[in-house]
Amino acid sequence: MKLLNKILLSATFTGICLNAFAYNMPPFTNNELKQAADSFIIKDLPNQAKKYYQELNKRNDKVNATWGLTLVDLAENKNQDALKKVNFLLTQDRVKTRTLENLQAELLVNLAEEAFYANNTPLAKNYLQTFFNKHDGHYQFQQRAKFLHRKMNASIPTQQIKVGVILPLSGKLANVGKQIQNALTMALYDEKLSNITLVIEDNESTQDGSINAATKMVNKGVNVVIGPILRDNVLAANTVISATQVPVFSFSTDRSIAGGNIFLNNINTQQESYEIARFAADIGKHTMACLTPKSIAGDVEQSSFINAVKSFNYSLKKCSKFEASNIDINPALKDLLDINKNERIRKAKLAKLEKEFEKLGLAMDDEKINKMEELRNQENIYDIDFDAIFIPASARKIPVIAPQLAYYDIDFTNGVMFLGNSAWDDTKILKNRGEHLHFSRFLSLRSDQFKGFAKQYKARFNQKPLILAGFAYDVLRLTQQLDFTQNIYPQLHKAEGFNVLTGNVKFNTDNTADRQYGVNKISRRAIKPVLKVQHQRTITRPNELNIVKASGFGNWFGF
Repeated sequence: MKLLNKILLSATFTGICLNAFAYNMPPFTNNELKQAADSFIIKDLPNQAKKYYQELNKRNDKVNATWGLTLVDLAENKNQDALKKVNFLLTQDRVKTRTLENLQAELLVNLAEEAFYANNTPLAKNYLQTFFNKHDGHYQFQQRAKFLHRKMNASIPTQQIKVGVILPLSGKLANVGKQIQNALTMALYDEKLSNITLVIEDNESTQDGSINAATKMVNKGVNVVIGPILRDNVLAANTVISATQVPVFSFSTDRSIAGGNIFLNNINTQQESYEIARFAADIGKHTMACLTPKSIAGDVEQSSFINAVKSFNYSLKKCSKFEASNIDINPALKDLLDINKNERIRKAKLAKLEKEFEKLGLAMDDEKINKMEELRNQENIYDIDFDAIFIPASARKIPVIAPQLAYYDIDFTNGVMFLGNSAWDDTKILKNRGEHLHFSRFLSLRSDQFKGFAKQYKARFNQKPLILAGFAYDVLRLTQQLDFTQNIYPQLHKAEGFNVLTGNVKFNTDNTADRQYGVNKISRRAIKPVLKVQHQRTITRPNELNIVKASGFGNWFGF
């Protein structure tokens, strides 16, 4: 009961503070502001928390405000800003020094890695030297720091790495396979990947072909395998590969096959649903809906989105499903807006009034007669009670869906923001000049590095690369961050992930991929970045929400 009371109290404070900011009400206590801000940090909504911490700062509660804004910086991947704040806090009295020093150590290593992979070696050395001056021998980050130091000073022997690639270069998926092959062959022109030898085999889009290709891979002693694409082909290939413990980076999205030596190097639909819901919640969209395709992936996207919205304690009004193969999504929209339900209610009310009119005629009450006429003329009764709607669909499908939504007044002109997954991130979405899609937000994995890669790819092959091609190239980048003289499986699950072409990828303990997403918007008939794709993993938030040491009197005075 005490825990429930605390949760209710926290929610009350949050609501009070929201109203205070909205209507310029008199200020509340610093403790109430901090509790409200902390609750947003716990929910992973830093943008919502920021204004409360800024208010604390205005009230001269410098230590609590600075620590809160440090947590915001971490969530927003602003590590340089976070480091400055941590350095300031370490000069203050009665703070939890160990927490701050551990965070300082992690920030220094993280910033050194970021600078190194951005080809700014002098800056990387500066951060690393500061780390060794302040935290040499650190129990958690020393190994990372030493590995980077050796890499910068070229004291790590160049490892010759054989990468096996199993692709459908013939058969029904040959077009996809050849695009991925094209991307991988571009590694021949990348000096940083000169130690890689590619062993590419065609699986002919079949299970038997996958087994044959895998057998050749094993005989040639490959260190890692990229592919195949389809679930059944991955399982077929792994009947041969699993005994060698060589990691397989497949393109399947089926979570049921992940584990052991099989990694899913593709989109994580559960993560995407969470990320876009979190983004919408963090910019103040409190009532949401979703429209998802009738498919296995659509079911995952819908349930994940629902769970995400609930985790933020925000309102999910309704979700509906549409036939992905059908151009007309009107049935799904009627279900979303309860139009059929409202029509049944209208008919029932009208029938009741008409029955009464048969008995009374013009003697019937004027108000009821007017209501009866109003009900006769009504059609498509609905109410738009949400301010954001999630639609996971392809960039080709969205321009077909958007006008149908607009017919029911669901678009930006009525205050509704469209939310999309990374499948939106293609210029095909601008068909019809992006009509009805203005101010939409959607996820992106097309980092600046990927865009540069895409230009080179198009110049060489006269077409844009699939994002799958980027994921394949990611594996080549990833191998450069592994030490093959050691057990590579613990390395593959490292918390900081890998700096790769499409941003940063970390493999969860179940071998599914967790990626760093950017967010784009559609504005003035163009795709524009809102949040850029980051190559460094967001640092995990410290458990400490209170950085001030408690006094001898406990928490009585709020210390």
